[in-house]
Amino acid sequence: MRYSAKERLIAKLLTSFPKLKHLIKYCYQRFNYIRYKKPYLIKSTHKIHQIAKHNLDHTFFGYYDRSPMCNNGLKVLFHSTSFDTKKKPNLCKEINIMMYDLQTQTYHKISSTKAFNWQQGAKLQWLNTEELIFNDYREDIDQYVSKIYNIENNKWRTISFPIYDVHDDYALTLNFDRLSQLRPDYGYFSKKKIDSTFNLKKEGIRFINLISDTSELLLSLEEIIKCHYQKSMDGAEHLVNHIMISPNGQKFMFLHRWFNKGVRRDSLMICNKDGSKISSLADNEMVSHCFWKNNREIVGYLRDHNQNDRYYVIDVESGQKSTIDQLNSYGDGHPNINEDLMITDTYPNKSRMKELLVYHFDTNQLKSIGEFYESFTYYGQTRCDLHPRISTNKKYFFIDSVHSGKRKLYMIEND
Repeated sequence: MRYSAKERLIAKLLTSFPKLKHLIKYCYQRFNYIRYKKPYLIKSTHKIHQIAKHNLDHTFFGYYDRSPMCNNGLKVLFHSTSFDTKKKPNLCKEINIMMYDLQTQTYHKISSTKAFNWQQGAKLQWLNTEELIFNDYREDIDQYVSKIYNIENNKWRTISFPIYDVHDDYALTLNFDRLSQLRPDYGYFSKKKIDSTFNLKKEGIRFINLISDTSELLLSLEEIIKCHYQKSMDGAEHLVNHIMISPNGQKFMFLHRWFNKGVRRDSLMICNKDGSKISSLADNEMVSHCFWKNNREIVGYLRDHNQNDRYYVIDVESGQKSTIDQLNSYGDGHPNINEDLMITDTYPNKSRMKELLVYHFDTNQLKSIGEFYESFTYYGQTRCDLHPRISTNKKYFFIDSVHSGKRKLYMIEND
């Protein structure tokens, strides 16, 4: 039921014609679904639990780069909403920030926010076992901010800037207005006034001190472009996205993306925490989803002109790449790693089923542990990728899924 290497090659060749590719892809997916439709909506070899299933219409966590479970394994963060997530985010509405207690099996609302999207929510994440952070919108100043909440003493702190990724007492962020214009899947839409002017010298990646509530431009897009200039960058629209800080907080990776006449190109960049020693790790047009395997290695699905599109393990010091051959037939996914264990997913196959895959680096063993249906009512900006995540103790996997007809957060036991 998976799309073949030949079919993926055709899709690759259509990249230069994005509108035509979108139309052909949608029609082809519709045809295949009629032909290969399965008689079930979910199949799994593991026990699956729906988080906070009572009285909540729609629940989800967001992106695959963070686990919703606290390090002590007692509480789970998630978003909830009562309005239909098959539709694009409504500018006039807000979603709830929720916490679920696994011991008492109860949940409560912490806050709400208008700074969200369906793919990443409000960048909700744990800072430590007591504090969580998420993005919010302040209507009185028409700005995005972030808020820190302490679950032990119920104290709040407001940070004057929205965050993207955090590590201990600092965060890195980017221009969410730019995302809303060029990558609306990951942008926010609550601001009344969006500055359409964009200065490559003044925009890029910003460093936020969470203690002093200060911010500075760490790396400008102008510097990024100079680092790995290509002719296709001339006259293009540029942005940075998908910042991920290394486990020890000393480095970070991000994607530099540029759009020229509708054609998107990507590069995977690496940099020190202080903005020094910036370099490109993958610069062959396409980089998709990545994750830190450890402080020295990154796993990512990307293009290499010598070995095509596949999962690679990249040494950030030497730049050397090795392939994960067991995943070659599955295509792109969202890898999340905890020591020797990796979980990833697939996009909907010909029967609109997404597979959940577990891979062990030490044994090179790959196992499919589930299939989850996604209807065409969730498509494009409203899609619901599984975005699998591993708990710190490796006992659970978390996914977002719409196989029930609603967006829901699930916890899967790692047997």
